[in-house]
Amino acid sequence: MIPDTITWANLFKDQYFANETGTVGQGNFGIGAIANALIADLPLRRQAEIVREINLLSEQTNKIEANYKQKIADLEELKKSLLTKAFAWEQ
Repeated sequence: MIPDTITWANLFKDQYFANETGTVGQGNFGIGAIANALIADLPLRRQAEIVREINLLSEQTNKIEANYKQKIADLEELKKSLLTKAFAWEQ
């Protein structure tokens, strides 16, 4: 769920920038910050839920994409038809 994600994102960010160097808002961190970072260990059930959510979103995205591609193809056909009629002086 989103709260879990936000919590882990904040923890992850805080780990990296705890010992940052740099000026003017430019945070620099070394390989040690990356190597020693804690990574979320989610239960398998939660991981499976996330995978299902991502798969559902992927399916929905693919359907939307296919729908738009069909609409674009239909518009191209309409354009060709209108141009053909316009140049043939059809009403």
